[in-house]
Amino acid sequence: METRRLYKFGPFVLDAQAKVLLKEGQPVRVTKKAVETLLALVENAGQVVTKEQLIATVWGNRVVDEANLTQNIAVLRRALGHEEHPAARIETFPGRGYRITGPVEMVREQPAVVAEAPARRSLHWLAWSAVAVAAVLSGWWSVARRSAPPAEFHRQPLTRLAGKEYQPAVSPDGERTAFVWLADGKQAPGLWVQGAQDSAPKRISTMEGEFSSPAWAPDGRSLAYIRFGGAQAEVWISSLDGTESRIIARLFPTRYGLQGRHLDWSPDGRTLAVDDTES
Repeated sequence: METRRLYKFGPFVLDAQAKVLLKEGQPVRVTKKAVETLLALVENAGQVVTKEQLIATVWGNRVVDEANLTQNIAVLRRALGHEEHPAARIETFPGRGYRITGPVEMVREQPAVVAEAPARRSLHWLAWSAVAVAAVLSGWWSVARRSAPPAEFHRQPLTRLAGKEYQPAVSPDGERTAFVWLADGKQAPGLWVQGAQDSAPKRISTMEGEFSSPAWAPDGRSLAYIRFGGAQAEVWISSLDGTESRIIARLFPTRYGLQGRHLDWSPDGRTLAVDDTES
């Protein structure tokens, strides 16, 4: 029976097989990719793990933006409370990668085996037999009722543009995607919309500045977004037909340079939610 590898550091335990993070015995809610990032760090505790190594370990051969790794590190730092627990502190080495300070202890544990009383085994056997029969009948009934096989899922790229494309937002009808594109040779990213049947994307942002966080109105007729320019940031709404663009609010410029989206509509389309802070 395979042993479990557990990594212990501060009040935390990371189960390598189950990919579960515990704090003082209680599960910590983080994404699977964040746990896999943490696992790569604790397996190399005390050493700098390069960004390239982390991306290859967590995402394999997939092409992903470095911002995904940055977001995972931010999620882990919040979950670990690294300022409170020195052993869980994740250090940044600019231009290289990250390191968890530790110390980290790796232990192996045998899964517990529970022996049942002989008198109860026959009852359990009968119960599981009934469950198995029910499962077989249920499966047969589901197959019998199925009129056609499910459609296969196919992936294909929507765009192939030179540069960096990020922050995709799909329209409510699923026909178009808004995204931010920093073209090769350009200094600032712009806001674009690509339809599934369009031969080329359409630029929404025509003003000077850098753009972020595209968000579709619930009716799909307009886009809200953040524009950074000079020493300030602004929330704008532009119609898809190009007939109207208006500023809604002014923000602190502290969201500049962050890859995540910071803006969204309410379901009824009456209000916009945005995160904003001075620091």
